Amino acid sequence: MRFVTVLMSLLLIAAVVFPAAADTKEKPEGPVFQQTRGLLNCSNAIPIQCGVPVTGTNAGLTSNVLLYNGCAWNEGGGEVVYTLTLPGPNVWSFTATLSNYTNDPDVFILSACDEATNFGNPLCGHISTTVSLVPAGTYYIVVDQYGTAPTYPATWTLTVTCTETTPPCCPFPHNCYFLDFNQGPNGWYSRPCGSGPVPWAWGMPVGSVPTVACNGVPRTNVLITNLAGNYPNSKGEAAVVGPFTITPDCKCLELCHYYYMETWDGGNVRVSTDGGTTWTRIAPAGGYPGVVYSGATSIQCLTPSEPCFNGNSTTFVRHCFDLTQYVGQTIHVGFFFGSDSSVNYRGWAIKWLKIGGAEPSPVEDGSWGTIKALYR
Repeated sequence: MRFVTVLMSLLLIAAVVFPAAADTKEKPEGPVFQQTRGLLNCSNAIPIQCGVPVTGTNAGLTSNVLLYNGCAWNEGGGEVVYTLTLPGPNVWSFTATLSNYTNDPDVFILSACDEATNFGNPLCGHISTTVSLVPAGTYYIVVDQYGTAPTYPATWTLTVTCTETTPPCCPFPHNCYFLDFNQGPNGWYSRPCGSGPVPWAWGMPVGSVPTVACNGVPRTNVLITNLAGNYPNSKGEAAVVGPFTITPDCKCLELCHYYYMETWDGGNVRVSTDGGTTWTRIAPAGGYPGVVYSGATSIQCLTPSEPCFNGNSTTFVRHCFDLTQYVGQTIHVGFFFGSDSSVNYRGWAIKWLKIGGAEPSPVEDGSWGTIKALYR
């Protein structure tokens, strides 16, 4: 008994003398967003401009937020909120980066003054985080500090680098194909790619799917990973639509969709030119906003570190894909989705898919007029 008492005392002393390193951040399996939302205080938000560094500290500030959506780290330090306003009409990609920092700060980009609207960067915003191809508007950049009630405040220099981009392809004036899932299922079908169905379904979803889609269009029905609620764990399946014939005047794909996925899970868009036998991943303009977490070894359909949609888009968003490489071919489009063994969210909802481009050329118009004349 004396030996056990002495051993326990030594272990206690070791824990005090050699505490765990504060900067070691192992992402636990299955981060869960459990905090009551809307606690972020933006009343003293500091305006920041692209390319202009600002120094900051959270000394003396209260911790209002412990968890950010898509990240399991305990952010127990006081947070500092910045606002970045980007003008229209084009879209933007920007990166928030911390330098000259002390005592382990983290940076998060939010689409609103709410910790639930974190874009879900797979690195949880440690030192640097990026969002791609977002519309003009005001975004919130929060610097918080890792750890439970840190003893020492954090300091940093924050720099935001911005790139303005004219959206390629979208919007386009001429639609060759318009699959509006408000109106019907559009002949979609499922394709297995993992250990079991997600299950994809068409109809009116239950739960927290936004009711307004792109262009302010009301949302009724969608193609979604699960009509009844969150997607299941350890499942993978693709929803397939088509066929579509790609021509020089119809080589742009526009997707209006909403996604809310754990950053260990994800979905991406793939194209098949052989009726669904083989598939090639295609990327939206500017790239996918996330990647499957590198440690997600149990992911279905996708692979660790594979580019994808994940995190929380918060609203229906528009992404554009260039199909120039498929001109002259007939393709099918697949929405490939996979989850790992724990934690699930609302999933992936498709409002519409459009394929189009510029107005048909005069030659095509003339040819079509000749064809119609034959049947008068």
